[in-house]
Amino acid sequence: SHPPRSTMMPLDINKTIEDGLSVVEHTLSLERILLVRRFSPDIPKIMGDGEKLKQAIINLVNNAFDAIGTDGTITITTGYDKVADEVTILVSDTGPGIKQEHIDKVFDPFFTTKSVGKGTGLGLSVTFGIIKEHGGTIEVENITASHENKKDGDIKGSVFTIHLPISGKKEKEEISNGKDISAG
Repeated sequence: SHPPRSTMMPLDINKTIEDGLSVVEHTLSLERILLVRRFSPDIPKIMGDGEKLKQAIINLVNNAFDAIGTDGTITITTGYDKVADEVTILVSDTGPGIKQEHIDKVFDPFFTTKSVGKGTGLGLSVTFGIIKEHGGTIEVENITASHENKKDGDIKGSVFTIHLPISGKKEKEEISNGKDISAG
């Protein structure tokens, strides 16, 4: 089956993320997981499908929740990179991080480290597809730091970083290159 066609429109990414977080926030609070929002107020709108982007955020937050279990923090940070002319979204957690041998596979369809019956291995693959469909990229890395009871370099969570072009960027480039974007 083919995924439904996207309805692209100008979006306030902070509002879109907030709408997605409202779906999962209560469940997180029951497990004593703090959801921290660090939203930049000066982000230009992006062209996107709000429902699909909400699903991508929910997938990332649910994965962070699964990694933490109980008693942790998930932080969502937004920003605007003027040089790259893109919106950035970071989803970080205080879970155990991702094993190095798994980090290059996390976006592969059906790849999961969860026990049988706990996950399909499709959440991050779907998220990757949504971000790519929006002309963006997503990458993951482990967070390392010194901590009272951890040595330098010990893993203390992971962070997923999304880069999305601002609204109209792609269309402006295609028009300036003489391409007819309406032929699409």
